[in-house]
Amino acid sequence: MQVSDVFLGSNFKVFADTLENGGVIKALCVPGGATVFSNTDLKKGTVYTEASKAGAKGLPFLKVMENGKIENLCSSARQNCFVYNLLSQGSLKELVHWYQV
Repeated sequence: MQVSDVFLGSNFKVFADTLENGGVIKALCVPGGATVFSNTDLKKGTVYTEASKAGAKGLPFLKVMENGKIENLCSSARQNCFVYNLLSQGSLKELVHWYQV
């Protein structure tokens, strides 16, 4: 699903540059994936490799658990977390809402 609108005005340079140059940002929902794929699979394993083969320039990710909570992907404080710096809380909730099944 194309989610470029969620990232309009983002301070994240990679996304801002992508949109400025006419590119798109897409999101993929994998029902049950939060329990199937490890962080390693997503960061540098099978999932990342396949995304790269399909033309993705990067693969930021977050895991939404069955109860709707977002798994804390960061080992440090939230303010240092990529996902939380990338998205405003409103955008994060909007993105999660689009994919709730």
